[in-house]
Amino acid sequence: MILIFVFLSGSVPTCLFPLTTRTNGGDEHLFTDTERNLTSTKMEAADLHLNIDYVGTSGTVLSPEQKAALQTSLVIQQNRYKFHRIYFWGKILGIKDDYFIAQGTQRDEMAECKTLYSKDCVNWGLLPPATKAMREKSKLAKGRFTGDPSHEFEHVQTKKSADGEEGHEEGRNEEDRLASVIAEIDEDVKIVPRAAFIKTPTGETLSNRCFEGLSVSEAAKLCSYMHFREPKALFEKTLLQKANLDKSIDFLDTVEEDIPKGCWSLQFERGSGLVTLRSLWWNGFVFFHVPGSRRFGHVYVGIGEKNLDLPFMFQTHIKKHLSAWYVQQAAINQVENERRMKEAELLWNQQIAMMEAQKEEQKRIQEEQMRQQQAPPGKQKNLVNSKFMRRETKNNTRSRLEVGSPEGLGKRKKNKKREVQKGKQEEKHQDPPREKY
Repeated sequence: MILIFVFLSGSVPTCLFPLTTRTNGGDEHLFTDTERNLTSTKMEAADLHLNIDYVGTSGTVLSPEQKAALQTSLVIQQNRYKFHRIYFWGKILGIKDDYFIAQGTQRDEMAECKTLYSKDCVNWGLLPPATKAMREKSKLAKGRFTGDPSHEFEHVQTKKSADGEEGHEEGRNEEDRLASVIAEIDEDVKIVPRAAFIKTPTGETLSNRCFEGLSVSEAAKLCSYMHFREPKALFEKTLLQKANLDKSIDFLDTVEEDIPKGCWSLQFERGSGLVTLRSLWWNGFVFFHVPGSRRFGHVYVGIGEKNLDLPFMFQTHIKKHLSAWYVQQAAINQVENERRMKEAELLWNQQIAMMEAQKEEQKRIQEEQMRQQQAPPGKQKNLVNSKFMRRETKNNTRSRLEVGSPEGLGKRKKNKKREVQKGKQEEKHQDPPREKY
């Protein structure tokens, strides 16, 4: 360990940060703690004692002896296999012994990844890469891991050859099954925050040095987390769905699209200072992220068996919620129906009252018409429409007077003469003015 001292003016020497060495392909580089924090992600060996505490609420605990052994042995394995970075992946529980798993990556973390296993956190072995055929055969094994890598699981398939003779296929040992289960877990639930990695024009997947963590609002959304594997659903999207995607950071599948809906449990801890995601497919997988920082990682501690009953569990859970929802909707519909029935009844009563009023009006008009018909010819009068007829006659008279027709001019002259004569008569009947004394 090398210490750097900076002499400040008027002050004593101050120790900034200790330097650690990291080997990359035989070349030694010096990194300060500040720079390591800028580039450190996941469960790296250097920060294992800090990152393991973030998943402590999920029951993932390592003893001080295991932490010390892992921090030492993982650095040795990193130098041995020339890894760019090495991570603590988790622990698979066995009947006799447990398997501690670590993964080492090169600069392109998605392309090159090797898996190591150990039973004592000191001696490590390299697992073979899991092929598709190996994974299919390992699915036939049932039961828990024993803790013995050389143990062969009991399932043996028998096949008939072309000659009709029966031949048997040898079963896989536990080491191959362990590699297959780890590969399957990585494919299903290995996730990273959005923009934590970028894809270069050359196709490499590198750590994004500009990533400063998700905000609290972004960390609460499942669409902010992506599967760290080759995309599957991304190629099925239309051009319209890809219009708002950034090719450099949105090159992975989001967790939000996983089936069934609700297979991830997102929770905030320490207020909003820590967000954790737990997988319901693989019980024991926990992902953590500190919003506003570059700290994130995941760990798996379980028996290595997938929860295949999850869809049926969701079905029962959904049925319970649906039954409660149906009861609630039935109550809401009942109240709504009662309100609508009252409104319809009120409207119907109003219509009936209007119809009765119209019938009474028609009856009254008929009675008036009968009275007019029974009256003598000289005294018949349209009592029903008298006001309306007078109004119409007056309006028609005005309209004719307004128009410059001969009838209108003649009537205006007669009206003027009548007004003049009426004025003269009024002057005659007026009393003479009294004299003033």
